[in-house]
Amino acid sequence: MVWQVFDDDGDDMQGMKTLVVPAVTLAVILLLFAARPSMTGMAVYGNGGYDAEARLMTDESAILPENSTVVVSADGASVKMSARSFIERSGAGFEYVEGYSPELNYTGFGYTGNHSYSLSLKDLGLNVTDDGKGHKISIKIFYGDLLISENEMETGP
Repeated sequence: MVWQVFDDDGDDMQGMKTLVVPAVTLAVILLLFAARPSMTGMAVYGNGGYDAEARLMTDESAILPENSTVVVSADGASVKMSARSFIERSGAGFEYVEGYSPELNYTGFGYTGNHSYSLSLKDLGLNVTDDGKGHKISIKIFYGDLLISENEMETGP
């Protein structure tokens, strides 16, 4: 709903512009934040014994630069690899394209599309024993020194 405001000279358009322009500007800004591409990492705790995997997800509205770095940590031990290596090792299909990311100011090749890539902690060389205690698992994605995504979870006993 848009409220019209009348001023003394009877020109209702000026008052309407006063309300509509800031409202439209705010809506556009909120839309940009809401539509921000989601490139995320996720750690998933499996059923039964300690069966955890690290998951990297891409989005069709964004490009994940090929030279991004994925860091997976479990209980203090970490493994670092390129996004390209993580995706290729997962064995899942991918979309490799040339594109631009205004958020990262990146132009070049990378990964896009609504895809999910998973590797178990063991596949990554992280041998975490199931000692019945909780575990802390995290996955971080960097483009250069810039942290572009982070996801942590703690599993209970």
